[in-house]
Amino acid sequence: MTAPSPGQAVPVPAYEVAANERAGIVLLLDGMVPLAAIEVSRWSSARQEAEMARAGELIASSADDLGAVGDHRDKRNSRQGAVLAALARGIAAGSMRPGGVTFAGRHWCSAAHEDCPNALLGAP
Repeated sequence: MTAPSPGQAVPVPAYEVAANERAGIVLLLDGMVPLAAIEVSRWSSARQEAEMARAGELIASSADDLGAVGDHRDKRNSRQGAVLAALARGIAAGSMRPGGVTFAGRHWCSAAHEDCPNALLGAP
């Protein structure tokens, strides 16, 4: 295999693209979940439960849209934001429950608990 010439695009294996997309989604969630938690913390427990259910349904039916690439003005890609926001709100609502929620190697919780991986919250 020869080295690419200057300015030549270098093909990236599909598995690397997928890993980068997942990392990007988790990075976005790292910022979105705490913001969503502020909103969700003001909701009743029943509304939080309903949001977790709605988020689960949207994610189950539209999670593939998170990996959509291309022009984000495209209708298919515009669903990315809706799915990502639903995921963030669902995780935020789950973080209000005892033990929090772990997703994609990250853990979110609103209070320290036994075996909590978030050292910043301190011991229960």
